Amino acid sequence: MSFRDQEFPSFNVGLMPRKVALLVCTILMASLFSFGTDTRSTTQQAASSSQSNTTRPIENEATKHPYWTLFKLIAEGFKQLIEGIAFACAAGFFIYKAFSGYLISNLTLAVECDRRRSKDDDSDYLSVTALIKKGERGAVTLHDAEATLLVTSTKDKFPKKLEGIQRLSSEESKTGIFKLLSQNATKTPLLNLPPGEETQFSTFFRIPAQEPCIVVVTILGGWAWHAKTRYQWRASRVSLPLDGKAPQLILGE
Repeated sequence: MSFRDQEFPSFNVGLMPRKVALLVCTILMASLFSFGTDTRSTTQQAASSSQSNTTRPIENEATKHPYWTLFKLIAEGFKQLIEGIAFACAAGFFIYKAFSGYLISNLTLAVECDRRRSKDDDSDYLSVTALIKKGERGAVTLHDAEATLLVTSTKDKFPKKLEGIQRLSSEESKTGIFKLLSQNATKTPLLNLPPGEETQFSTFFRIPAQEPCIVVVTILGGWAWHAKTRYQWRASRVSLPLDGKAPQLILGE
């Protein structure tokens, strides 16, 4: 398991689907306008060539074949039309992928819980580990990670931050070797998770021994190249009492 915390520059480029669609539509309109301009230019060149050919000798190809100029003009126009249609289809497929969520960064989140008895018979220790694996589409900047404990009998919720989510500060020693400091970094406090990388963050709770509990983990991340984009990933897990003698739950409470 490896985890890279390399820094990514923060460029303010709007890569949201609507902005991407607007950009593609603008390029498509410019291409169609260029197609019309090229067609008119080809027509004018063909007409000029036809006029000049009438003054040339009989060996000119346009004079030998009166329909050659018209055929060439139609062929060029048909070629540009096919290219425009192909470009429109490619742009439409890209817009479809953008609106269908293909550009959203993918991430896999799993939760592991380990319940152990404490010295006190009335309580247990519950460790919670969030396993995170980045997918193949883009990098994710990790902003926050939280585990919430829900006690089923009282409906009380106890949120707690997962440890290790922020980047530590560092400094260079006199020998030229960098070393980590105990405080969090201030200029670049966020960790980045590149495609294919995975890591884990953990915390623990002290819970009632005879109570079943539910743990919900929430990861807040963003696109590394767009500072204002935010994504959430959530996963939950149930922890049952060790001896199986949980109090009877009444549905509807």
